[in-house]
Amino acid sequence: MTAYRFPGALPFNDTPRPGRLIVFCGTDGAGKSSLVQATADLLTAGGHSAETAAQPSPFVRSFPPFADYRSGVGRERYSYRAISMLVMADKLQHSDHDLTPRLRAGHHLVLDRYVFSGLVRLAMYGDPNEAWFADACALLPRPDLTVLVTAHPDVLRDRLA
Repeated sequence: MTAYRFPGALPFNDTPRPGRLIVFCGTDGAGKSSLVQATADLLTAGGHSAETAAQPSPFVRSFPPFADYRSGVGRERYSYRAISMLVMADKLQHSDHDLTPRLRAGHHLVLDRYVFSGLVRLAMYGDPNEAWFADACALLPRPDLTVLVTAHPDVLRDRLA
């Protein structure tokens, strides 16, 4: 097995804003949602305006091709590129109409998943060097902090059972 190496940093939008974007990434069952809420609670207790959000949106999570692809049911019926573009479009919509306005207003946002999971899936199922992915990332706000959450495979298996 060959290790994958991304050719460089993702070109996020670096427009200054008073709010901070904190992102938690990792596999299902690793504890991201718990850490997202605990971080938002700590920020709020410290006097900051902190809010949580998750990606992809409930709309995309309930979209049958996405749900099928994610679960592995009939995966061969779908183009991974098309599924990836759908998810990225959802992230752009969420960023333009929700995240970026709140960051500009000075809110600290704690996010459950971001584009990094899409990059990992492109490395697994598609071509992570596709220009459209980096081009789309350039429209999204750069996270101020990204945390990778992991857990032992036995713990993940028990949590997801």
